[in-house]
Amino acid sequence: MPQFLAYGLSFTLLVGFWQDQRRILILVRQVDEGFVRLAALGLGAVALVPFPTSMQSDYTGEPVAVALYSAVIAVIGLIHLAQLTLLRGSPRPRTRPVPRHIAWGFSAEPGSTVLVFGAAALVALHDPTAAMYTWLALIPLKTAVGRASRRRPGQGLSDR
Repeated sequence: MPQFLAYGLSFTLLVGFWQDQRRILILVRQVDEGFVRLAALGLGAVALVPFPTSMQSDYTGEPVAVALYSAVIAVIGLIHLAQLTLLRGSPRPRTRPVPRHIAWGFSAEPGSTVLVFGAAALVALHDPTAAMYTWLALIPLKTAVGRASRRRPGQGLSDR
C-alpha cells in the first residue's frame, strides 16, 4: 500500500474518531476519574496510530502489519464505546438523560469501526489482502449508521 494511501486512510479514521469524541464530550457535565482514565487511554491509542500506519505502508501484505493496524483502530473504537457506557451507566458525569435514539447513534459509530477492524485483525492473520478489503465494509456501514442516527424518534428508531 503506497504511503499516501496508508496515511490518507489513517487521517480519515482519525477525523472520524475526533468526531466521535466530540459527540461524547457534548454529553459530559463533569468528569470523574474513570472518564479521565479512559480519555488518557484513548489519547495513548491515538498516539500509536503513526507506528502501525508506517508498518502498513512499508510491509503491505504482511499479516502482522495488517493485523496490528486493524487492532489499534479497533481498540480506539472500543475505548470510545467504554466512555459511552460509563456515561450511560452513571448520571453524575452526564449533562442530561440521553434519549435512546441518540445513544444508539453515538454507540453505533465507534461500534461499526470496532466490528470491521476487529474482524479484519483476525482475518489478517490468515489473509492480509482480504483483511484490507474488509476495511471497505466500513463505508456502507457508517453511511447506514449515519442515516439511521439522524432520524427523529418515531421515524424508525425507538425512543423508549
